[in-house]
Amino acid sequence: MIDVPEGFNLERISSDIERAFDTWKRGLKDTDDLFHAQRYVTGMSTYRRIEEMNVPDLEKPLRDACGRWVLWLLQKRVTAKLTSDLRRAKDDAFAIVRFESSRKLAWDALWGGLLGETDEARASVWATALASAAESLSNVSHRLRELECEVATRAGLPGPEAPLLPVSPATLDVVATGFLQRTNDLALSLVRERARVPKSERIDWVQCVQAANARDVVSGWPAKPTLRWAGETGWAHSAAGERRPVLGVVCGAATFMRALGNAYVLRRADLARTSQPFTLAFDPAAVLDATFFSLGAMTCLEPSFHKHALGLATQGAQEQARRLALTMLLEVRLRALEWLLRDRDADSFEGLTEATFGSALAESFFGVWPAIHDATRGRLVGSLHALMMWPDLRSRFDEDWFRNPMCYKSLDAQAAGGALMWDSTLALDSALALDSTGRETTAAHLAAWFEGRCT
Repeated sequence: MIDVPEGFNLERISSDIERAFDTWKRGLKDTDDLFHAQRYVTGMSTYRRIEEMNVPDLEKPLRDACGRWVLWLLQKRVTAKLTSDLRRAKDDAFAIVRFESSRKLAWDALWGGLLGETDEARASVWATALASAAESLSNVSHRLRELECEVATRAGLPGPEAPLLPVSPATLDVVATGFLQRTNDLALSLVRERARVPKSERIDWVQCVQAANARDVVSGWPAKPTLRWAGETGWAHSAAGERRPVLGVVCGAATFMRALGNAYVLRRADLARTSQPFTLAFDPAAVLDATFFSLGAMTCLEPSFHKHALGLATQGAQEQARRLALTMLLEVRLRALEWLLRDRDADSFEGLTEATFGSALAESFFGVWPAIHDATRGRLVGSLHALMMWPDLRSRFDEDWFRNPMCYKSLDAQAAGGALMWDSTLALDSALALDSTGRETTAAHLAAWFEGRCT
């Protein structure tokens, strides 16, 4: 039992949570003393005390945000050793890649090689090497997930994600399943067309990754996606003076979509940080960042973006936006798959990956990729939230909403609100959590929206 100190109040808790988060981010090696003086904000007793606090309505968002952060920090404290083990395992997960010469590469370098590869045969070699390296990660990944679930169970929660997301896991399960089922034919047929695979042959996950990179969408882009370029294209104008690259390696047009998404996240963080305490400015599952990341990436789905930002003619702008809609579709499908695989068995892994990619992933990927972890936990909710915000932005500010100063003010207000924006993401749960028919209607609506954009 961790004692709660005297002078217990929301302001102190919020401040100590920020310090504890900074400690975790630095990744101190001594896991037994990971949070030191802020250890009390990583305890269940503190969470219970926060739940019992009777505060004015104006302070309820801060109380709820502190509760989410304490639960997340509790998970981090209990799983610190396994998290460190997984990090070391990734550093040690080597595989031999044989081309003109043999190279022994680690996990991240193998992914970089696959994403940067342009030749289909060589891409298959990278994929085989990744499958080999994944074997050494599977065991520790499963143990880490099991421990996270154990922590949630002891806290009386249905799962590790339940308190951290503004949408219930049951709702996300139904929507993710319906979305994958309704977009399977569309996504796989477009990947087959992009990869020029005959109907008699099966496609695989490597071809899906290559299609998502959108290397054939080449018109108008700069040499590298700098923050200055991203800022000059729309709302993320606060970054306009930054010349450094957002991402170092260009792997197709998807790199520029991610750069725009990252610029939107930076802009949101700047506004939230200066207007709210840390616990309200940010959320542990990064749902708010995922929402703005998706909004930034989705500017590339507007033909007007390709006309104004890249200087393309109308026909070329429409074609380029259509092709990038497939990238966004594959991204949301990957997030849905990650969510559905979080607590499944090996048989479910085989069936779901085969349905999503056209052929099953190697068994060694089970629990390793695709998988839910800190960086991906809020991405499905954020993507869905952005997809629901987009029609409203277009109806209020027209198809070039990303260039409209009035839209800037609206996005500024939402970004500066930080976790106060939680109420609008909670509306997502209300919109999806109707009955089984209503949920199917939501999945069908999203599928129809993507079909209209991709074809």
